[in-house]
Amino acid sequence: MRKSGFVLILLLLALVCGDVWGAFNFFVQPSVFEFRVQAGKSQTAHIRIINKEKTDTKFKVYLKDFIRGKDGSEREVDPGECERGCAKWVRMSPTKFVLKPNEAKTVRLTIDVPETARGAYFCKVYVEEDAKQKKPKEIKGKTTFTLLVGFRQEIRIHEYVPGTAIKKGKITDMTITDATEKTPFNVTVNFENTGNDILRCSGRVEIRDEDGENVTNLLLEKTGSFSVYTGNTRFLKAVASDKLPPGNYIALAIIDYGGEDLVAGEMEFEVK
Repeated sequence: MRKSGFVLILLLLALVCGDVWGAFNFFVQPSVFEFRVQAGKSQTAHIRIINKEKTDTKFKVYLKDFIRGKDGSEREVDPGECERGCAKWVRMSPTKFVLKPNEAKTVRLTIDVPETARGAYFCKVYVEEDAKQKKPKEIKGKTTFTLLVGFRQEIRIHEYVPGTAIKKGKITDMTITDATEKTPFNVTVNFENTGNDILRCSGRVEIRDEDGENVTNLLLEKTGSFSVYTGNTRFLKAVASDKLPPGNYIALAIIDYGGEDLVAGEMEFEVK
């Protein structure tokens, strides 16, 4: 498969545009806070935790910032280590407590937004069972360990400072991976969030023949829907379901990121 250079295009087109509980021994509500607090203001919300264990259980609640990778994975970091993290703005009480079976606790959460805040910020609250490892036991000259696993659930916090959002994004590159005997080709689109807001995007790759006729459409990230956090670049993949017959083609990537325009990039390739 021969490829030509990547071309960036701006399309001036019309735009078309819950809480989930896991199988844990405790419930947490909600799973997401979507704050829209003015700069210099504060807002208070509440987290509800219910112990579904049959025994008394210790819990701890704490905050982390996080960084998104180019593949969409997330890595937690200490508060203040992420430019767009807002963990340091959040106060919570209580942060450690014991719940009896079926007992509930409400944790008070307050976010204090600085005067200088603009755009979108994010962090996570973790609710964790405070389980500890028991001391090793000696059995007939052998040492055995009993491990207690403490589950944790996360609550995502998004803070959007009203009236300050700048939605901007661009496709910076495209690559095409050749088909093999067992797998069809795939297209990777590099998309960068260059604004200050969290972008909720939809995107696809149109495969066209040399006459410009549409051969097939491939959804980016399987479903065609994805988010790109502020300051993040995503490597978005579209995988073909079938192989293409020999010929010359164009891969046209189109992304709607919620701004005034759609962005697109194209790449020519040949299937031999």
